[in-house]
Amino acid sequence: MLWLTDRRLAKLPLLSRPLLVVAGVFLLLLKASAGDPATEAFLRGKAEFERHAFAPALAAFEQALRSRPKQPVYLLWAGRAAGRLAEEAGPFKAFSLARKTRECFELAYALAPSDPEVVADLAEFYEKAPGFVGGNAEAARRLRAELKALRGVP
Repeated sequence: MLWLTDRRLAKLPLLSRPLLVVAGVFLLLLKASAGDPATEAFLRGKAEFERHAFAPALAAFEQALRSRPKQPVYLLWAGRAAGRLAEEAGPFKAFSLARKTRECFELAYALAPSDPEVVADLAEFYEKAPGFVGGNAEAARRLRAELKALRGVP
């Protein structure tokens, strides 16, 4: 990314430019986090998630959480990866993955109740999940109201 001149960048198709920017930012973050295993695992998990490789993403997020178990953003992304895996899994595996999703989202919410992403993801889980894995329409409504307040929406 850094070796591209403006002239070279201008010649690339428009759709390639955002990908280069994302790749460049990712590489800069990775370089900045060199030596921090939790951050490296988290960034690896995000890259796997973006490739829709949810099992390796979840494994990487879990590795990051072993170093920093109370990091809300790690919990949020682990929950997202587990949720995506649950959508694709058979009924028995989906049940355990949905429980993992709920647990990750609820712990992230307990640690960061004013983070709009955390609140939105937990509310969405409560809205969409069946009751036997933790879906809860009333809790979803309460969280949606909290989310509006956090975002300053009347």
